[in-house]
Amino acid sequence: HDARIVGSTVPGITSRSRSSVWQVTVRNTGTHSWSGSTSESWGLSGSNPDFASETFLPLLPGETILPGDTKTFSFNVNTPSTPGFYTLSWRMAGPYPGLFGAQFFKEIKVGRQPALYVLAKNENPDPNETIYPVGIAPSLGPIHTSYNFRMVAMDIRPDGRGYYLLDKFGFPDWGGNAPDFGGWGALTSHDLVIAPDGNGFYRLGADGHIDQTVGPPAIPSTPSFSSPKARSLAITRSGRGVYVLDAYGNVRRGGTAPLLSPAAPTWTDPIAKRIKLTADQTGYYVLDTYGRVHAGGSAPTIAANYAPQIGEDWARDFDLTEDGLGYYMLDQYGGIHTGGTAVELTVNLPPTWSEDTAVDIELVDGRWLDEATLGSNLSPMTFMVDDEGEGDWSRSFRLENTGTGGSLIWTASFSPHVDWVAVTPGSGQTPSELTLSIATLPAEGVGTYNTELTITAHLDAELVNVVKVPIQLLVVDELYPVHLPLVLN
Repeated sequence: HDARIVGSTVPGITSRSRSSVWQVTVRNTGTHSWSGSTSESWGLSGSNPDFASETFLPLLPGETILPGDTKTFSFNVNTPSTPGFYTLSWRMAGPYPGLFGAQFFKEIKVGRQPALYVLAKNENPDPNETIYPVGIAPSLGPIHTSYNFRMVAMDIRPDGRGYYLLDKFGFPDWGGNAPDFGGWGALTSHDLVIAPDGNGFYRLGADGHIDQTVGPPAIPSTPSFSSPKARSLAITRSGRGVYVLDAYGNVRRGGTAPLLSPAAPTWTDPIAKRIKLTADQTGYYVLDTYGRVHAGGSAPTIAANYAPQIGEDWARDFDLTEDGLGYYMLDQYGGIHTGGTAVELTVNLPPTWSEDTAVDIELVDGRWLDEATLGSNLSPMTFMVDDEGEGDWSRSFRLENTGTGGSLIWTASFSPHVDWVAVTPGSGQTPSELTLSIATLPAEGVGTYNTELTITAHLDAELVNVVKVPIQLLVVDELYPVHLPLVLN
């Protein structure tokens, strides 16, 4: 008896707490038939307790699967409520051979939360105090050696199971399933990038010198600098081209890397930190120390979901999401901030520090399903009333889930908190009708007053999105009626 699973509708990513029907198709690759009967149990066996699915799917009575034929099994699934990565498995089973044929495995991401790693520049090389799994990221294997310390850069292999590190003296190290790379000499370095195929890496010296392990292709004509101002590098998909960012935002290219135009901004102060290429290699982004992310080439602008700290040496690293429309940014204290479509981190946050400690962030899975979305007819609102109480006092609007999934749980608040405006109700679930009204006139009297209405929506306790609406109140001395002419046809 032999069998091979030749297809399935099992997704690579799914929502939490959802009921679905999945299918797995098996081919009989042996020389004996499988028959469904009450006395013999032939079927598909699964070991998927987290998904509350059937553990054994028998053939129907009278059903026969001849050698070479296929059978599609359908089964009900309830996905877990806890976000994370889950591995499901299936294998054929019979009455006397027991389990047989190749076992099929499928890793599934459940929920919207990202998988990230944060590198801290601790003097202690203990991996538990140096590399922090964040979100739903699993723990990585231990660091290979014990003499490297004060790490300055990290990169994760494409399979997410291994990594390379760079310490303050330029000595690299490795962990997880990353292979050994041999001995390396000291070099004042700022960045390390793993080769596109995951085998080996490139190391950037402060003067722009690039060296590499055995395995990756050599990059001809790499850029160099007359002073130690190189900060970050990005390698092209072929491994034969490179872009090097200097401290002032200038991007130099080497090897087969094409010119990317228009260029991102440059500065007279050394505030540039990191460079990342877009997935199609026709654009790039540059992070500065204030936390701003600048687009170059064909890269679209990505709005920050936080306030950059202008004038401060604050930001340390960033990484782009798979859709190219979002990013995660790490500040020096370990705070993680989002831009664009990046999903806000809500589980397993990294530690934060009171001093400059965090140095690198790596995103290994930022995928999410475009499901639930808080939609409304909200737009910036301006109310005008006079000091006698005449004028525009209230407006209504509607909240609903304009995506898929069930009802969203939402809460409303004002920032800054003010007494002159109120929203009713202040919380609920979609669909909802709300009223925004002027509660009282400010004691200061005539003037302009501003606040922001923030509505936060969750689905199954997971943050979906946040809607922010500017609210303005104009208090005037007197409102004058305006009579428009009436036109009759």
